[in-house]
Amino acid sequence: MRIVKAAIAAALLTSMGTALAIPANAPNPFNERLRALNELQRNSVLRRGILDSGQQCKRVVGSVFNGAYGNLMRWTAWCEPVGDYAVYIGTDQSVQVRPCTDVAQLKLPLCAARPKTGKK
Repeated sequence: MRIVKAAIAAALLTSMGTALAIPANAPNPFNERLRALNELQRNSVLRRGILDSGQQCKRVVGSVFNGAYGNLMRWTAWCEPVGDYAVYIGTDQSVQVRPCTDVAQLKLPLCAARPKTGKK
């Protein structure tokens, strides 16, 4: 009888986990609002997310939307004077930030390269 109860409990947990999982193509209104902002506003929002995650960023000098990664929307933000970051935005408005130097080790998609400028 204990085996049957354990099997039923496992089946219920599995079905609940599937029902609660957010599909990869779920709408992400927060990300759509972020994409609609002008560059200065968008960079300010991304900087706030970077700072709130405990990273350093004096100023975001550029950013680019990299598309979806699972159910997260992925951005690259380039900070001055140091630090480039992968910023992941969830459908629940959560933000996760990883330094671009760490993404390969974490087996995450690479950050977009900084655009080349004429400055030396």
